[in-house]
Amino acid sequence: MVLAAWDGRPGSSADAPNPNSIVQRRSTDGGQTWGPVQVIAAGHVADASGPKYGYSDPSYIYDAEAGKVFALFVHSKDQGFGGSDFGNDDADRNVISSAVIESSDGGVTWSQPRLITNITKPGTSKTSPVATQPHAAGDAFPYTFSVSNTSPLVEKVVPTTGNFSPFVPEGSGNCRYSVLPAGQGFTCATPRHTVTAERPHRASSSRGPPGKSAPRARAAGATRSTAAKWT
Repeated sequence: MVLAAWDGRPGSSADAPNPNSIVQRRSTDGGQTWGPVQVIAAGHVADASGPKYGYSDPSYIYDAEAGKVFALFVHSKDQGFGGSDFGNDDADRNVISSAVIESSDGGVTWSQPRLITNITKPGTSKTSPVATQPHAAGDAFPYTFSVSNTSPLVEKVVPTTGNFSPFVPEGSGNCRYSVLPAGQGFTCATPRHTVTAERPHRASSSRGPPGKSAPRARAAGATRSTAAKWT
């Protein structure tokens, strides 16, 4: 199954806050042939029934455990990224919001958009792009990871130093490696990771939603597109 989605931009190639829709095509043969264009989240041109809003910049996430596909995208009202305000108040028409829809049948049908701006942008400040820091410099907290050997051979597991160097304390018992017999594993709980003043683990509250989990590419007509594939 392959899904491909992009902005449907009515009347022009304008990005948000144009009243764009999220459109999609599906392929059941690995991308050799494609089904028709399908609107999965419809924007709205201002009329007597309500003000303008639109959806842009889709990304997919496939949850194999739940058997669901999620599509995440921008929900705009009166402002695009450049003119938008900080904060996560979905009722504020100058704030760009985050929306998600889900499908349990491989993208054939989708739920109605649900706003998740307070999750993707936890900061409520209208003047600062940074949310309250969950940890102060000097705080320490433990962390745990597990390793298993699925090989038929005895393996010496050595995590990449560059990936673990901010977290692994020096000295013995630092979980850098373990010799594992075939089929066995171990769980390592390190003493702590100390937050430094340079790396306070701040949560961002930027104008737009956070980085997408699926690749995103610039397509023809200045639209944004994304694709997801699974078996």
